[in-house]
Amino acid sequence: MITLRGVTWAPDGHRVLDSFDLSVELGRITAIVGPSGCGKSSLLRLLAGLRPPDAGVVTGVPARKAFVFQDAALLPWLTLRDNVALPGRFGPIGDVTEALARVGLADHAHKLPAALSGGQRMRGSLARALVARPELVLLDEAFAALDGLTRASVQREFLALQAEHAWTVVMVTHELVDAVRLSDRVIAVGGPPLVVKADLAVPFPRPRDPAAIPPLVAALEAVYAA
Repeated sequence: MITLRGVTWAPDGHRVLDSFDLSVELGRITAIVGPSGCGKSSLLRLLAGLRPPDAGVVTGVPARKAFVFQDAALLPWLTLRDNVALPGRFGPIGDVTEALARVGLADHAHKLPAALSGGQRMRGSLARALVARPELVLLDEAFAALDGLTRASVQREFLALQAEHAWTVVMVTHELVDAVRLSDRVIAVGGPPLVVKADLAVPFPRPRDPAAIPPLVAALEAVYAA
């Protein structure tokens, strides 16, 4: 388990998290949903170790982590291959050529990000996560900028990679349908300071039956309508 106990983080005196508790199962996909500005992205950054809490403890976080952002975060002056290979500057990585082939980008390795579509850039970001050989993958609105068809395709690839490598995933999203479709557990939050409003298991096997999704989405919507 990844566990936060009594975690407080208050930049400039503004309490984004205040004595916050949460546990996340390893090897599973946990979605965090909630309105903008409530502290979801701050929670991811604490899990990534990008900032320490002011109080409390975060335990059980795997050493090998990958962060996937909404904008894919590819450096524009590097080729796709060199972008995917960036984790190699910080430690051993997997095979870059194999990772690019795994996400269908083997023929685009020489291109700069500007020459790629939004879906290709996001696949490149997933390939970079793959070569980092992570145990924990953090997604911050990673699919939000993609059109519907591209989003569905990239999400299928993501789920295949997660199942193959048993990644622990914590994903932040505004899209309740995505949260229910992709995750094993959806945590609805509010704030600031961040507070858990509901914690729902998603008990359906993958691929998800589309008919099973709306009732859970409605339950989440009811949390915020109350």
